[in-house]
Amino acid sequence: MSPVSAPRKGGATYRYYVSTAIQKGKSGAAGVHGRISAPIIEAGVLNAVAPLMPIEGTGDWSAIRDLIDRIEIGRDKMLIRLDPTRCDEWVTDAGRMILERLERFEGMPILRLPLSVTRRGALTIIGPDGASPVMRRTVDGALSTALVRAEAWKRKLMTGEEATLAAIARKEGMTDGYAARLIRVAFLAPDLKRAILDGTQKPSMSLQALMTCDMPLAWAEQRRLYAG
Repeated sequence: MSPVSAPRKGGATYRYYVSTAIQKGKSGAAGVHGRISAPIIEAGVLNAVAPLMPIEGTGDWSAIRDLIDRIEIGRDKMLIRLDPTRCDEWVTDAGRMILERLERFEGMPILRLPLSVTRRGALTIIGPDGASPVMRRTVDGALSTALVRAEAWKRKLMTGEEATLAAIARKEGMTDGYAARLIRVAFLAPDLKRAILDGTQKPSMSLQALMTCDMPLAWAEQRRLYAG
């Protein structure tokens, strides 16, 4: 399949992935899916691969695309073959735990996503939890921004780029106490961080709640408080 753009009235542009056979005028050899909406496929792939990536790379389609060797779309499933060399370069420690559980083909880790086709032929990608990974969600801007910011601070402290959190606070123009409360978000369990970025966190996990209450460091206790 190759990406194709189609202009529409009003200045809108629709993007698709179209079978090479159709582009050559051989519609009979197009296979199961001759044309698929590009945003649907890209959003599904992004959501499947994002848990492997660092926080700053989760919304970067170009970075995620570099991890992918090949995508196969069948009648009832999509297979995403990952480039093992790129995975060694990009995948986080938490992501490696996911990689270790994946099946492999010729050394390449494979992500499987079930697909369903509606009565009108539209394609729906079904995530691991049985829900569509491209369903409409509401991301808490303040909380997601705080998470990205806290992760950056934690990385600077761990690499020695900054000696103390107080030094970071001075550069950010905030009090030491505020910075100490904000950086807590970087120590949430990986699945809770993912929920924040996806906009699927429980209402009880707000930025105010995380900054004003004593947040446990144990991931199991965090999940009980914020995801239970």
